[in-house]
Amino acid sequence: MIKCKTRCKWDRSKSTERTVDALKKIWPAVKDFCKRADMLLLALCIICSVFGIIVIRSATLTYTNPNKYIFVQTLSMRLSSYVNCYCH
Repeated sequence: MIKCKTRCKWDRSKSTERTVDALKKIWPAVKDFCKRADMLLLALCIICSVFGIIVIRSATLTYTNPNKYIFVQTLSMRLSSYVNCYCH
């Protein structure tokens, strides 16, 4: 057990156990996703979306609110990834 200078107690083993338990719960979902999803299509979509975000960022530097366009592109990328993963 590690004691902090502020007299708080932090038990590393409990934190590690919780992390391992969380990963054990998530791992089956990750395996199922990898079996169902078309990974090449997803990778190409993410690469194109990241490139689009970079292009949008450079094109809207002089605008008063350039973050709006980046937010919309990022939200669209997340939505398309969700649709590709769970509505397949």
